[in-house]
Amino acid sequence: MFPNRKKGCGVHFWEALFLAGLCFWIFVLGSAVFLWMVLPLPLEKIESLESSAVVLDRRGEWLCVFLSPREEYVFPVSLEAMGKWLPRVALELEDRRFFMHRGVDFSALLREFLNFLVHGRNTSGASTITSQLIRLVEPRSRNIWSKFVEFVLALKLESVMSKEEILEAYLNWVPVGGNLRGVEAGSRYYFGKAAQELSLSEACVLAGLFPKPEKLRPDVHLSEALGKRNRVLWTLYKRGVITEEAYRGALSEKLSGEAHPFPQFAYHASLWLRELVGGQIIQSTIDGRLQAWIERVISSYLLSFDSQITLACVLVDNHNAEILAYLGNARWREKTPGGWVDCAQALRSPGSALKPFAYLLAFERGLLVPSSVLSDVPWGFSGNTPRNFDDKFRGPVTAREALAASLNVPAVRLGRKLGYDSLLFYLRETGFSHLTGDPRFYGDALLLGGCEVSPLEMAQGYLVLATLGKWRPLQILKGTKSVPLWKNLATEEASFLVADILAERMREERRSRGDATPLFAFKTGTSSGLRDAWTICYHPRYTLVVWMGDPRGRSHAELVGIRATFPIARRIMAYLLKGSGEFYAPPPGIVFREVCPVSGKLSTEQCPGSVLAPFIKDVSPLEKCDVHSGLTADTTDFDFSLQGVWHPQAVSIVSPIGGKKYLLSNPQGVVQIPLSFEGEEDVFWFVDGDFAGRARPRETLFVELGKGEHRVSLCSQKGMIKEVLFEVGPPGKEVAGGEML
Repeated sequence: MFPNRKKGCGVHFWEALFLAGLCFWIFVLGSAVFLWMVLPLPLEKIESLESSAVVLDRRGEWLCVFLSPREEYVFPVSLEAMGKWLPRVALELEDRRFFMHRGVDFSALLREFLNFLVHGRNTSGASTITSQLIRLVEPRSRNIWSKFVEFVLALKLESVMSKEEILEAYLNWVPVGGNLRGVEAGSRYYFGKAAQELSLSEACVLAGLFPKPEKLRPDVHLSEALGKRNRVLWTLYKRGVITEEAYRGALSEKLSGEAHPFPQFAYHASLWLRELVGGQIIQSTIDGRLQAWIERVISSYLLSFDSQITLACVLVDNHNAEILAYLGNARWREKTPGGWVDCAQALRSPGSALKPFAYLLAFERGLLVPSSVLSDVPWGFSGNTPRNFDDKFRGPVTAREALAASLNVPAVRLGRKLGYDSLLFYLRETGFSHLTGDPRFYGDALLLGGCEVSPLEMAQGYLVLATLGKWRPLQILKGTKSVPLWKNLATEEASFLVADILAERMREERRSRGDATPLFAFKTGTSSGLRDAWTICYHPRYTLVVWMGDPRGRSHAELVGIRATFPIARRIMAYLLKGSGEFYAPPPGIVFREVCPVSGKLSTEQCPGSVLAPFIKDVSPLEKCDVHSGLTADTTDFDFSLQGVWHPQAVSIVSPIGGKKYLLSNPQGVVQIPLSFEGEEDVFWFVDGDFAGRARPRETLFVELGKGEHRVSLCSQKGMIKEVLFEVGPPGKEVAGGEML
């Protein structure tokens, strides 16, 4: 075997070296075979990269991004979705011979070994992309043995995965700074675009991060990142990968170094969707641009309120019942107490916001029409006396006025006439699923805020009014395969009457201010104790619910619907309704008839005049005015309150005297005015629209009045209405006919 070996000599040096080398490689190969057999391949870990959940808006744009289970931002994409330049640049920098070796580049290993012998240290490294992927998936301490294990697993991995699959996995696993993992996360964060949209210059910056991501981040170390980019571009040009023109163009490209944080809009809606359907990519029905605008204007609006007060809103597209905007808690970014609560799904008192549904049923069942006269006077119900929000009573009012002004007594009378079991069943049908109590549990309080609903339920319920009677469940998940069909829960005609009434206050505001805001219907609500403020707006195109309150349920003086929520709701609706078409037109079943302006019933020849009022054909009551015709009716007080039957001969005002001037002895003082009447039934006195008291027959009340014109009216139990106008003032040159008190 060794012919030149001299007899009698010991083992020759080269023979010993050869034997040692042979033993070494036998050991290496044996160890490699052993490790190949016993080491498990981390294939499942590679393929199960825990990615971040991404919620998309209706256009497919990113709406809200969550951290992965490993508290990282990770967005795995296919190799094709990484664009033209990024994989190519990564190969040139990390493993030029990637497609030539089988997981271990032995020529690079030999080169590294020789460098070590010459220089005494590693100079370039011999890791391949495959072995780096193994190290990323299963981190080990950096030593020769770990390197050997990684090389064995790299060889093993390439026997089951294609080169393209390995490269794709590596580019999705590679850290790119901070808690960013993968080229898609880096591309979106550093450049605000998908990886496939990166330019050559941007691809060089991103790929240049791989060895030292924290030291070369363009958002922190821009000059270092640009320097590395320039060196990478020169390498690509020198190797003939890019042309001189491409090199110079990429070299001159400006980079801002500005980070692009991942979007966090519709946060609570996104949480809801993630829990509802799971998955990494979830497409919602939300309009991201509209959501961002709403969040911005609401955040600005809340600056003038106590920091403990927050706002939630839900915006629905009436055409398809899709949620276009969802703000669960406007304070969630501020980390205030309760900021984590999704108030859009929290149960709160609705105040008077459910009253329109009682009127809807009453119109639909032919119990009354908008011109019907109802009674707004103090009256006890089961030991309780409902009062209006302003503590005033209006006496006789039309149903239109009662609903538009959200009066409590007419609503309670109406609820009793409908039957709370019937009303409660209907409210549940429209979407108020948390109204699970017995009708006797709620009683009259059902229409006064003595129950609990969520803003999301309010949007579902008001969708019936906004679509003129149609219903289907709200949609927030885009592309739902089986969307329920619309079903009818109310007639178009009854729904139109409610919408027409709820738009009345908006009409008055437009007339008084010359406002050009498109017309829409709205209802406000304020809960007892000033804990919840609501405004619900709707139009043929949209339904908007705005709620404000303290998540802890505390009272705040600012929480009055018309003052707290209406201004911001009005601004949103004005923005939405630009070019969105006209308000509701009367359906074919709506007819207009002449009614008496006093009784609200069909006018007769005896009536002093008439006005046009809407009726539902073949449904609404067609009673003729019995006030001016001298007719009487034997009816209960409740029947009066619903149908408006009056008794003109029952009572009369004795004092004060209409048209007189009551004189003040002191121009700055007040005068006591006696309130007396003739009649045999109790009456309710009103002074300048304010309730003054209840009086029995032959009982006199006294009120103190100052300078000015005043109006005193009474309403009897049977519906008789009397009114006088008079003046209080100091003596003048002409005092004839004045009463000196």
